Amino acid sequence: MTSPPRRARTAERLRRLAHAFMSYELPTDLLDEITTAVDALLPRIEACPHRVTRHPDQRTFEAALAAGDVAELIDRAYTPLFGHTMISGPANPMGVDAAFRREGDTVVAEVVLGRAYEGAPGRAHGGILSAILDETMGAAALLSGDLAFTGQLTVTYRAPTPIETPLEFRAWITGREDRKIFVHGEGRHEDRLLTEAEGVFVVPAEPPWTATG
Repeated sequence: MTSPPRRARTAERLRRLAHAFMSYELPTDLLDEITTAVDALLPRIEACPHRVTRHPDQRTFEAALAAGDVAELIDRAYTPLFGHTMISGPANPMGVDAAFRREGDTVVAEVVLGRAYEGAPGRAHGGILSAILDETMGAAALLSGDLAFTGQLTVTYRAPTPIETPLEFRAWITGREDRKIFVHGEGRHEDRLLTEAEGVFVVPAEPPWTATG
C-alpha cells in the first residue's frame, strides 16, 4: 500500500503540473510529450485497486477529543483522515492544500490559489472560494465536539479575490440549536474582506462511523 506521505508528495507534483500548464504557453512538441507520458501512465494507474474513502471511526474521533486539544483533533481529521479532500487534503492532486490551525475559538485556513483556480483574469473562481469557506467552517463546527455536515451555506462575495497570493480564511461558531451548529466564515487578503458566509452544520442523528476492525 502506498504510504500517505508518498501519495501526498506525488499529489503535490501533479498540482504544480496543473498550475504550470495553466500559467505558460506551451509549444506543440511539449504538449505532445506530456500527452504521450500521460497516455503511458493512465492504463497502469487505472489497473490498480480502487481506493476506499473512510470516515473517521468513533474511537479515533473520541480519542482526539479526549486529548483536550481541539487543534490536535483538526490536525488529525484534516490530514490523515480527510487527506483526500479537495480543500485540506494534501493527497488530492486537484486540491488547494490549505493549511489549517486553531486560534482560540477560531479555525484559520491559509492558502495560495494557483492559476488552475482562476475565474475572471487574475481572480479566483467563486466556486473554489465557496468550497474553502465550506471546509473551514466545517472544521470550526468540530470545535463543538461533534462531527457535523453542511446543511446550508450562504456566501457573499465582497470583492475580487486575487490568485497567486496568500489568502486567509477564518470561521467560528455563532450558536447552536439541538443538532444544528451555526458558523460564520470570512476570507481576506491582508486586511481586505473578500468573502463571507453563514452556514448551518447538522450533527447526524446516527454518526457515520465506519468500522476499522
